[in-house]
Amino acid sequence: MRDGKLVCGYHGLEMNCSGKCDSMPGQRVRGFPSNRAYPVEERHGFIWIWPGDPEKADADLIPELQWANNPDWAYGGGLYHIQCEYRLMIDNLMDLTHETYVHASSIGQPEIEEAAPETTVNGSEVITSREMENIPAPPFWQAALRGNGLADDVPVDRWQICRFTPPAMS
Repeated sequence: MRDGKLVCGYHGLEMNCSGKCDSMPGQRVRGFPSNRAYPVEERHGFIWIWPGDPEKADADLIPELQWANNPDWAYGGGLYHIQCEYRLMIDNLMDLTHETYVHASSIGQPEIEEAAPETTVNGSEVITSREMENIPAPPFWQAALRGNGLADDVPVDRWQICRFTPPAMS
């Protein structure tokens, strides 16, 4: 981004918010066709894109992610390229039971499978959660505790809270 325009890092094309190419080094761009433009909103360290009918774009539907800007939370953001259909990712994140098996050497542990998840619906938001009290920390947490000079064999309370807020955010 430069001066509110999207700049191609390879050719230097400058695209304005309507999708029109405003400039390209060493070229006249008056005849370039416009790219399709989508309504976007930058909030909470994410860029929210409405690829459908622009008239239906409503920034008020973006959920409040209080943890994204809260210094008490260890959120670092990032981009993850997942080679699957997006609904599979939602399914993966809404049921963390698989952690016991798939992530056994990092964040998984048998106590996850032993604690039944609870599902609630609040308007259009679906929340799955499970609470595990007085359990051993999983391997990843044990390493983090040791790395911070803390005992890794003290029981912990662990909560998993997963939220799905349509149209496609989990």
